Amino acid sequence: MSTTASELIAACEARDRARIGTLVSSIPRHAWTVIPGQAMVELEPLRILVWHETGGSGINTYETIIVQVIVDEENAKQFSYRFSADELQLPN
Repeated sequence: MSTTASELIAACEARDRARIGTLVSSIPRHAWTVIPGQAMVELEPLRILVWHETGGSGINTYETIIVQVIVDEENAKQFSYRFSADELQLPN
């Protein structure tokens, strides 16, 4: 499956977390630019930023994946979602 910008924008506007997770997870690993702690991919006309967050200790540990979809940088139209590491399976 190849994710398109229009599919992702529609899912964000509908606040469909399951669909957003599926679409972001389906983007091939080679499409991502990865730096320690963050990954980015561009699907014209939008940009997707993903980063990993962990914290807590003992039974209170958490692992979160934050996905930010920037549709229009000039007008600051963007969407942001938090997923558990198990909920969002990224290839990298």
